[in-house]
Amino acid sequence: MRLTEVYLFQCEDGDLCAFTVDKTGLNLPKSGCANGWLLKACLSAADLVDAQYAEALAATSEQGFYIFTPDQARG
Repeated sequence: MRLTEVYLFQCEDGDLCAFTVDKTGLNLPKSGCANGWLLKACLSAADLVDAQYAEALAATSEQGFYIFTPDQARG
């Protein structure tokens, strides 16, 4: 799947973030985020061309989402 838009969500009750292809976030796992996911941003795949996002984009493209902590996003 070629990504054009990626949605950034943050777990309301924790330190987890997620990229997803679903703007509703309904494909994000509920385990580990009991109070739900909050939409933070809509990004174009071009916004994430930095090498540090390569793994995240590949996983998002393959499974529809990628869960991470903010520290992981900084590389």
